[in-house]
Amino acid sequence: MKNWFFLFFSLMLSFFWGCTSWPSCCLISPPEISLTGEKTSIENQIIGEYREIEPEAWLEASVLSSVSDHKKTDFSSPAGQELYQAFKIRRNLADQVRLYKTAGFLGENNQGFLEFRPLPIMKKNKEEHSRIIKIIKEENKARFTVFKNILRLNTNQVPAKEQITFFGQEFAKEQKALAQKGDWWQKDSGEWVKK
Repeated sequence: MKNWFFLFFSLMLSFFWGCTSWPSCCLISPPEISLTGEKTSIENQIIGEYREIEPEAWLEASVLSSVSDHKKTDFSSPAGQELYQAFKIRRNLADQVRLYKTAGFLGENNQGFLEFRPLPIMKKNKEEHSRIIKIIKEENKARFTVFKNILRLNTNQVPAKEQITFFGQEFAKEQKALAQKGDWWQKDSGEWVKK
């Protein structure tokens, strides 16, 4: 019975659709494929080019998204341009800051700024000491600019000193959470501890 049905069905196919065999009547449509020059994150992981987002990038992204959540931010405004330049400075200093934090020369204070951690070895190397102090000044100036301009962009007014201080203290808490093992940070009491 099955053979008769198969024979009948094959004859019908050849008569109505002009198929010479059962497989020739099956239509297979391949899926549409779009080729791009970019790799997916899975491909990057497989070939070893994948990097997790670095803590500084997370911070920058979260700060920028918090600004844009409140309203459409115009980064071409003077405050927006200052903010952009401060982020650029911080990005350029990030490797050096990390290096000196790892070496124990820098710590995060409880106000959201870097502080020099004096170690006996630094007394011998005045040039290195000067370099670290310069990095601290540049980084802290950029951080202050970030604090001030984020508040300014969110409120459309120049922030009060108390608002900037509070923002810095909140930033210090984030830095404490992002600190790596061995990094120095300052407690609210003023005591310095290692993570």
